[in-house]
Amino acid sequence: MSGRVIDHFGSLPAALAAPRREQLRAAGGDERVVQQLRAVRQATVRSRRLALEHRPVIGNERAVLEYLMVVQGAELIETVRVLYLDARNHLIRDEVATRGTVHEAPIYVREIIARALELGATGIILTHNHPSGDAEPSLTDEEMTASLATAARTMGIILHDHLIVSREGHFSFRSAGLLC
Repeated sequence: MSGRVIDHFGSLPAALAAPRREQLRAAGGDERVVQQLRAVRQATVRSRRLALEHRPVIGNERAVLEYLMVVQGAELIETVRVLYLDARNHLIRDEVATRGTVHEAPIYVREIIARALELGATGIILTHNHPSGDAEPSLTDEEMTASLATAARTMGIILHDHLIVSREGHFSFRSAGLLC
């Protein structure tokens, strides 16, 4: 039965990220299959998150990307999350900032900076997903990233990266030279 559900969604990550009601529909109403999918997702997220805890996130890009691919790479709607970091670049908090639609999600610079200040964060990594599968940034993504970097810098906070993840890959503003 789980194989049929995975086939329905096209991949295991997509099946794990699907809304519960969609999983239940694909499983033909079998609640046990949905519970199994939920358990697998929770275990996968926890194991990936362990690789980020109690060590600097910066310099551990592979672990960050693996974690983000699991928690949001196959999401069906755009979700913006922020990783808030302390002065040693350890993860303070991972929070979903906003949820959007299948092709856009608002990013509120003011709210991200306010939350960073509230948490005492000195660094942030912004991330969002592209449900389309194409991880290339839009012009809006580029403009918003520049605005966030400027606002963060003004407040003594470093925007370490803006990562876009999808089920087919990822894009790093830092690696592409779009974030100085």
